[in-house]
Amino acid sequence: MGGDFTYQDASYYFKSLDKLIKHINSKQASGSKVNAIYSTPSCYLKAVNDQKITFPTKQDDFFPYKSDKHSYWTGYFTSRPTQKYYERRGNNYLQACKQLAVQSLTGAKYEPKITVLRETMGVMQHHDAITGTEKQHVANDYARLLSEAIEECEDASCSILSDLATGIETSGCKSCHLLNISQCEVSEHSEQFVLTLYNPLSRPVTEFVRLPITAETAYTVTDPWGQNLTVQFVPLPDAVLRIPGRESSATAELVFQADDIPPLGYKSYLITKQPSSYTNSLRAKRSAGSETEAPVDVGDRRLGLTIDDSDPKRFVLHVDNEDIPLIQEFLYYKSMPGDNSKDSKRASGAYIFRPDGAPIPLCNNQKKPRRVSG
Repeated sequence: MGGDFTYQDASYYFKSLDKLIKHINSKQASGSKVNAIYSTPSCYLKAVNDQKITFPTKQDDFFPYKSDKHSYWTGYFTSRPTQKYYERRGNNYLQACKQLAVQSLTGAKYEPKITVLRETMGVMQHHDAITGTEKQHVANDYARLLSEAIEECEDASCSILSDLATGIETSGCKSCHLLNISQCEVSEHSEQFVLTLYNPLSRPVTEFVRLPITAETAYTVTDPWGQNLTVQFVPLPDAVLRIPGRESSATAELVFQADDIPPLGYKSYLITKQPSSYTNSLRAKRSAGSETEAPVDVGDRRLGLTIDDSDPKRFVLHVDNEDIPLIQEFLYYKSMPGDNSKDSKRASGAYIFRPDGAPIPLCNNQKKPRRVSG
């Protein structure tokens, strides 16, 4: 009953089923033992159990599903990865909004805004949404719905934070949704701003914060107790600067460590752009830290790694004083072309993953690792 992209008129289907049931049961007058009825899953299972049939136990996996010789339905696990990422981010926002609403003790008045995101997240669980198997115009609409719902939730979050903490001005409250491509209007163009970090987990969290900035600018970061934190300025890779659609003047990131953000709580940091004299002295310190030809070490013998300078694909992982040699490569598959007229012409697509040949290295000439200090 029903079918993908075809079930649109319930009355039409039920009339057809009524006719089918009538004609099947009419055969009983000629000796047929088949009796067709409308049923439910529970009624069906009861009828099966009444037959006292012993069924075999399935021990292996249900996945991957295969519908013909070359149709393994594994493509949708990675189709539209950005949409999958956006859906996960939407859930992060939803949980934070719900928690803040509870803490405000006046959560009911924020329910309309939060419900918009609740409903949108429900839509995103559709089997052609989270899988990425929908058509492009539908994917665009999903992104629009999620973007609008997140904005509603952010409005609620800003208002709640304003009520919970004195001194936080919500009229200029903004979130940076494009940090995954190192783009943020606030950090790139503000002389001074307050960064508020919320921790939705039930334990304290320590995280490194990365804010996009222009390379020739210096900043100070002040914690809630008035102490200036140690910061680092890390240049952005060329590959990030060339991302299509990126509209940003940032060529570096301001990095600092936010310690012990309380569970279900927040911390605010004052970020201040420094005058040109401070920037010039900092630039001199940065230039003193040159790249090294020696192997790059990260961490220590308890947990760390050493990258081979002669072959960046090779590195040694150090775990509890044990050395584990590893090779890291980035490869891709070419998609199998086809018109899907028969099994042998099955094309790779959003549902079906069918590679054409062996994996191909993404880059044969990997750049040497670069160590940045300062």
